Amino acid sequence: MIHRNRRQCTSLEPWLLFFAWLHLRMISMKLLARSVCNWRRRLASFIEASNGATSIEYAFIAMLIALVIIGGVAGIGPSLAKIFTNVSSGFNEGSG
Repeated sequence: MIHRNRRQCTSLEPWLLFFAWLHLRMISMKLLARSVCNWRRRLASFIEASNGATSIEYAFIAMLIALVIIGGVAGIGPSLAKIFTNVSSGFNEGSG
């Protein structure tokens, strides 16, 4: 049976397919190189920026303030407990 709609392959078609594949491969390599350059540029700008260092400094100061508050409350806690116990017992004596 003869297929009339089928094209005959010429000897150039495999080479054209190869060059088309090679062209697509080169485009993908260019895109990869461009994304690597963008990544390097972003990393360099992040390292050079001082905003991150300022944020870290503020976080460190906030941590120190929180530690001072926690230490102060821990130190004052027993004396505050005595005061509230005395106030509570005073209310109980006054109501009875």
